[in-house]
Amino acid sequence: MRKQSARISGGRFPQQYLCTGCNRPVFFGGPSNSDNDIYKSGIERYMQMKRIIGLPIIVIMICSLAAQMLVAGAQGGAVPTASIEGPATIDADDGATATYTIHVKNLPESSIWLRIKLTVDAAYLEARSSAALNGFLSIARLDWVDAGGGKQQATASITRGSADYGDYDVFSVVFGIADITGPSREITASVEMEIEEFGNSTEWLDITYGARVANTTIIRGASDVGSEGETPSPSTAPPNSPTPSTTPHSPNPSDNTNQNQEYSRFDINQDGVVNLLDLNAAMGKLMVTDANAAWDELAARSDVNGDLRIDVADFTIIYLNVT
Repeated sequence: MRKQSARISGGRFPQQYLCTGCNRPVFFGGPSNSDNDIYKSGIERYMQMKRIIGLPIIVIMICSLAAQMLVAGAQGGAVPTASIEGPATIDADDGATATYTIHVKNLPESSIWLRIKLTVDAAYLEARSSAALNGFLSIARLDWVDAGGGKQQATASITRGSADYGDYDVFSVVFGIADITGPSREITASVEMEIEEFGNSTEWLDITYGARVANTTIIRGASDVGSEGETPSPSTAPPNSPTPSTTPHSPNPSDNTNQNQEYSRFDINQDGVVNLLDLNAAMGKLMVTDANAAWDELAARSDVNGDLRIDVADFTIIYLNVT
């Protein structure tokens, strides 16, 4: 039996040749003793070539899938982590200040709402200013209240629209440093952070903690205690603390002067002015929808964008219309 040099057109196996004697396909080199051996050899060689050709494609597909899983894990699987950072040491000289920053890792690519409670050692840290950072918007000014045990507390509410996934400094507070009283040359003061609420426009989200407390060692200033005739005393209320209202959410029901008055749609508590009290009133209905039992007249007024859901979008609109 001899090989025919012409390739079979449209054959099922690569490099098939006709055997002149038996008119059977012969694969890759010469006659065989039986038809079964011929077909067996051809199939084996065909499958070997198929594996060799298909291997790069399989490798490419696996690499592509792995890359997609890594991206999904980095953006969707990593739970955000909140930490607070501040100076390790600081001198209690006149005018000394310390800045504490709240940092959140793995923030998702969506609108974000954060409510942060801060607790400070009021004897040595006096709040001076605060700011939302990197595109976040501060909803209301910090209102410091006595928490007992020489501590003060305040809650910061911040929000932002959709932004890139990543790590962000979201909020900072600047404290003035009071000098040290007594015989000690130094003392440790702390600022503690707690995330009370974390979510987007549709749901609450999980969040973990890195460092929840920032400790700062305050060293007695160059001017010793009493050298100026008196020792600085801590303030019982930070200078930027607003005076709380006795009726923050609604006008006096016995006051008939507001009856039949037309209110701005952003005047949520209908007291005749759009201010942060309206924002606070709307925040009390956060995540309420028209399907909830909590949906009432106040919720309907708080839904300023008309999507039948109380969320960050409504708070932002109200804030932007504060006069």
